[in-house]
Amino acid sequence: MNVVAKIGDKIEFKTNYNTEATFDFENKLNLRYEGEEDEIIQLIEAGDVSLPLNSTLITGSQSLFGIKTKLKFGKTTVTALYSEQESETSNITVQGGAQTNDFLFDALDYEENKHFFISHYFKERYDDALADLPLITSSINLTKIEVWVTNIGAAVSENRNIVAFTDIGEYYEIYNDDIQPVNFVPPAYAGLPDTRVNTLFSSIIDSSLIRDINNVNDYLLANGFTAGEDFEKVELARKLSPNEYTYNSKLGFITLNSTLNSDQTLAVAYQYQVIGQDSTIFQVGEFSDEGIVGQDALAVKLLKSTYVNIRNPLWDLMMKNVYSLNAYQVNRDDFTLNILYSGDESGVPTGYFEDGPFAGDPLISVFNLDNLDAQMNPPGDGVFDFLDNAATQGGTINSSNGRIFFPVREPFGDYLQRKIKSAEEVGHRNMIT
Repeated sequence: MNVVAKIGDKIEFKTNYNTEATFDFENKLNLRYEGEEDEIIQLIEAGDVSLPLNSTLITGSQSLFGIKTKLKFGKTTVTALYSEQESETSNITVQGGAQTNDFLFDALDYEENKHFFISHYFKERYDDALADLPLITSSINLTKIEVWVTNIGAAVSENRNIVAFTDIGEYYEIYNDDIQPVNFVPPAYAGLPDTRVNTLFSSIIDSSLIRDINNVNDYLLANGFTAGEDFEKVELARKLSPNEYTYNSKLGFITLNSTLNSDQTLAVAYQYQVIGQDSTIFQVGEFSDEGIVGQDALAVKLLKSTYVNIRNPLWDLMMKNVYSLNAYQVNRDDFTLNILYSGDESGVPTGYFEDGPFAGDPLISVFNLDNLDAQMNPPGDGVFDFLDNAATQGGTINSSNGRIFFPVREPFGDYLQRKIKSAEEVGHRNMIT
């Protein structure tokens, strides 16, 4: 939105607002009064103002929000400014043609609403699959995937009505009590994600009755489903193009290029095979090229709804182990990562716990980020294991876009709690022995 309004010759109002601006200070709002040449009040500005200075010793900030006045008394001009600064200046150090920066983030600063497991099956096996990095322990190979989001822009060619279900394809962590797991395959495949793995579509939902997007709400609510918890109906959802996301074919998670808004829904349909077994193709959800045409709704797997409930298994599908460095093209040779703890009595950050079963151990090893030396051989050497392409192949970092991937899904939550408890139990048994 760009608006310019004038009242007479002296008063002018300007506003420029963009909901997708990178920074808040890019949205401008300014009310301006400009007097005549012979008047005392030369200028009054409110909103976004600036104070350019000719001196190189004191630089004027160009992103200010407040009130500015310019008064003229004969040959004397007085400029007064009362404002807050909305931008900041940072210094950049360049070595060998590359920019070097220090970064610091807290445990709670993981990247939200961008990284998602596509099933609880993959979520539960994530830690074990990365326990022996750089070896990835997984027999899964994703062969096809479609990603759908709530469309917030103009309609595009890849729009379809979808009905996304929380429990579709889930065997272990089923939210709706009326849905029961089903063993439809040999024991070797038991528990693998598949649309047929529970009773959602075999005995509870008639797939032909969810095609009409206008009546699907009434149908599902009448069957005891709760909107936002058990399902999400999205009209004209947008299918993301392959360059808008990446997926890890072995570990079963996707990474979006753009962060989802709180009012957006995320859903997927996918196919995969089990390596080393027969050629059976497992599928969760329906694809847009399966013959379901027109405005008939597709049944897909819900990964994020518009209603946040941390007790709903959907909350666990959002990954909480990815941290952004706000940097790109990270150089392996010049990169150092440390984990510091400041919860002891002194409050001084240290790279280790001062007590407990891991007292004195480098935290970077406790969190499974240091198991290899510089030649990629065990044991660790106290330095972060720079294992690249974590988003697509599995590892500890994505150097192209500056993302740190912890090889455990809840490093500062469930993982640390379980690790400390396990070590204490082992120590207790050894003491008894």
